[in-house]
Amino acid sequence: MKQGRTEKVVFAKLSTQKVELASVNDLKDFISDADRVLDLQQDGMKWADKAKQSLKEVLKVVSDAEGIIRGANRQARELARKADKLLPEMEKAAKELGVSVNNIDGYSQAKRLLQEMDSMDEKTTAERDYLSKFL
Repeated sequence: MKQGRTEKVVFAKLSTQKVELASVNDLKDFISDADRVLDLQQDGMKWADKAKQSLKEVLKVVSDAEGIIRGANRQARELARKADKLLPEMEKAAKELGVSVNNIDGYSQAKRLLQEMDSMDEKTTAERDYLSKFL
């Protein structure tokens, strides 16, 4: 059966409308996807801002801890140098007096504290070295 001219025109218009409808649907899908992706990008920026702020706070704490450790260890070494002079003098004086150095008030405590500071110096230096990797 042969198509008439009117049928061809109607069929062509329907085909064009079908294509236009498909294009409009594709455009609507694109807009929907673009809105969704834009929302994700904006959320990503918010999370990036939060991460930067948190990182800034962490770096401040790391820097503070590193500085405190560095200062405390410096003071511990200064005290150890003082003790290296003071304790032998006390031992010599005790020996001259014929008394046990352990009978001198505070001597045992000073020795114990000196050992503890030395032990802590090793631990805190290791921590400081670890933390300084983040600065």
